[in-house]
Amino acid sequence: MRYWPPILIAAALLIFSCAAEDPSVPSGGDQTEVRRFYPEKGILHDLAFLSWDAEKIREASEADMIIFPVACCFSPDALDIIAELKRLNPHTVILGKHTILGVNPLWPDTNRLKLTRPYEIDYYETVEDDWSYTTAGDTLMLWSDIIFLKPVINGELNRPLITDLLDLMQQYQIEFGNVLDGVVYDYLMHSLYINYAIRDRVEGEPDLDSDGIPFEDDPDEAGYLIEWQREYINEMRNRFGDDFILVANGPLPQNNAEIAGLLNGLFFEAFPNNNRGYTDREGLLRLLRFQEEGYLRKARGRTWTIVTNNDGGQNNLFCCIASMLAGCFYTELHGSSAFEGWTLDITAGTPRGEYTMEGDIDGVLWVKRRFSRGEARISFIQIGARWIVKFEEDSML
Repeated sequence: MRYWPPILIAAALLIFSCAAEDPSVPSGGDQTEVRRFYPEKGILHDLAFLSWDAEKIREASEADMIIFPVACCFSPDALDIIAELKRLNPHTVILGKHTILGVNPLWPDTNRLKLTRPYEIDYYETVEDDWSYTTAGDTLMLWSDIIFLKPVINGELNRPLITDLLDLMQQYQIEFGNVLDGVVYDYLMHSLYINYAIRDRVEGEPDLDSDGIPFEDDPDEAGYLIEWQREYINEMRNRFGDDFILVANGPLPQNNAEIAGLLNGLFFEAFPNNNRGYTDREGLLRLLRFQEEGYLRKARGRTWTIVTNNDGGQNNLFCCIASMLAGCFYTELHGSSAFEGWTLDITAGTPRGEYTMEGDIDGVLWVKRRFSRGEARISFIQIGARWIVKFEEDSML
């Protein structure tokens, strides 16, 4: 764990407490609403970006939302790249993606890590006494290379973990000049399961309170899991202020309006189906519902939902047109969680009203929205599959 001089910690706490209490103090940038020209571009680059050249930075600067791993943002090598992105596009917000209640095992070369990604080492050392275990006493891993942390300790909510994690992020924000405009939680959950890909490497079942009763048979554990996530979000809001953008992946905010009301956006990594068996029509209708007024909390005058799909091609187009209908961001991916440039060439301009629907919500359905340069449309056949996905310029109508 790093040593932070008391005077620096005191200054950090004073600055952030003022930002949270005084709405006139920005907590991460201009409080006015960003540009609303459609489609609105976002970027998910879930890898290091420290080798990006000038052309890649220029391409990336077309986006008003850019999501990088937190540990990469808190890297000395990232400061010049992020500064250039914001110089090229002052509207760009930088969101740091991190695993909630999870930590990665350290790389063998920790000396290099201290220089290139110091936050990753400090984070690991901060939580090394807060791992969760299974009913068999094995380290609890829900996914490959992610150790799950303990939301409950000695029969009580593990609040010290919340304090330690946010102290660490707050200190890095001060040291790195408020480089983050917000975070993306990956992901908010109401239940646990051990992924089938690592099932043979983990003995026993999840047991967050170490009482020998598996999570799925212990309703207290589910309560602690949800409550810890709620308290973590609330405390982050208190620390970083109303304009610090909080976005989350996962089923909890999609199924819990109270949790969603604490957030500023949702992150859909496999839209429109999210690997949960939705039809394309159901996926779009869910997105539209989640973007309705009052579901999410606004930051900087708007909400910050983003839709992605790493299958590329027509899925990128579907994400783009769906984002225009819903009033949110899209990104282009082509087989990985990495930004590789733009392929779609759509300039819709500004909206001329909200979306409209024609047809049967359970059958053949059209969803449309007018823009200053044309109309965005998606249609579905009776079984819920997509049929027509396009933006048609006025000259073509």
